[in-house]
Formats: sequence, structure tokens, C-alpha cells
Amino acid sequence: MKSTILAALLICLFVAAKGQKTKAVPVQTVTKSFVVSEATKKDLPAGVTLVSNKLVLSKGFSFIKTNNSNAQLLINSKGKAVAQFSCTCSNNGGDGCILKSEDGFTCIGGGCCELIGSPYTVVASQMDVKNKD
Repeated sequence: MKSTILAALLICLFVAAKGQKTKAVPVQTVTKSFVVSEATKKDLPAGVTLVSNKLVLSKGFSFIKTNNSNAQLLINSKGKAVAQFSCTCSNNGGDGCILKSEDGFTCIGGGCCELIGSPYTVVASQMDVKNKD
């Protein structure tokens, strides 16, 4: 009887100790998405500015393509993804809209195309991204 109680207590102690060692996984979330314009350029993350309706990067920052051809990740000088920018149509989700790179990034296409900025907030640490240029 005593050995059964002792075994049960040891199992409880082992389970409690194992649960204490579980690590929290950093979570990356988008804070808010917004249409990039003169009115919202104050909301752009550090490293990118809006000049003549084009996104221009500061020194040390870069864009890399995502799986979505109409989206780019903004990478800071430490190699961390800090935002995503995409080009979509406000009426139908992006048909005919193209994210163009020529002296800065801009969104071209029909009259419904908008450049969308989505800065990241990362809890605990930021996502590492390697530039594949």
C-alpha cells in the first residue's frame, strides 16, 4: 500500500516537473493592416518611407518575395521580418494588381488596386528570415 502511494506521488512529481520545462513558442501576429497613403505614412514601420506613392527603403533594409507574388516582406538590418506589404484590389481581392519594383515599391493595375501594409508584432522574439537574393 505504501509503495503504491509512493509510486503515485513520484508520478505526480514527475508530471509536474515535466510541465514546468515546457517552453513558450514566440507568436508573430499582424498588428493592423492599412492602406498605404499620404494619410497613413506615419503608421509605416521604421526602415521604409512613402515618397511619390512609392515605398523607399532605408539603408540596411530589404524586401524579399513571399509565396504570394503580390507580397513582399520588409527585412530589417538584423534579418528580422518587420512587416509585409501587398498589392490588392479593394473590390475583388487582387485580380490585375501588381506589386512593382522600380526605384521603390508601388502597386499598379486597375483603379481598385491598393498598397496594403501589415506591420508585425512579435511576442517574445522576432522571426528570423534569411535573404535569398
